[in-house]
Amino acid sequence: MRARAHHHLHRSRGFSLAELLVATAIVSVLAGIGVPTFQHLSTQSRLTGTANELLVALATARAEAVSLRVPTTLALDSDAATGAVSAWSLGERDWLAARDVRVYSARSEVGFATDGTATPAEFIICFRDRPHHRLVRVSLIGRAEVDPRGEGPCPVGGSDV
Repeated sequence: MRARAHHHLHRSRGFSLAELLVATAIVSVLAGIGVPTFQHLSTQSRLTGTANELLVALATARAEAVSLRVPTTLALDSDAATGAVSAWSLGERDWLAARDVRVYSARSEVGFATDGTATPAEFIICFRDRPHHRLVRVSLIGRAEVDPRGEGPCPVGGSDV
């Protein structure tokens, strides 16, 4: 009886090589599924964050034009090398595009009149060269919104908008 008890204790002290290989394979498969999903969520989050920051800047410019009864302009600063908008500014306030995010527009500024109307504009917000993007539109009445159909290839330069 003593030999059997001793044998039982010795046998339950660790994992076999087969068990470790199976566990490693399971962890590898789960990591292979999880990493691309996380990268996709991270990309979508950056696109949405930049679109929201642009919407805030546009709404602020419009609100100032209406409340102060002074025409305002949201100026767009473009990168000469890529043609992408790297920042936008309203008076002393500046907004920067997130790292690896490119914003394209055919306009160098968006103006708002004292009644809230605006220069119509479109902004395509891309993450590197990935196919998905956000499309922000400013209408003639000054309303800025993200177009839910804003999917597709990103332009190479601002002239494609």
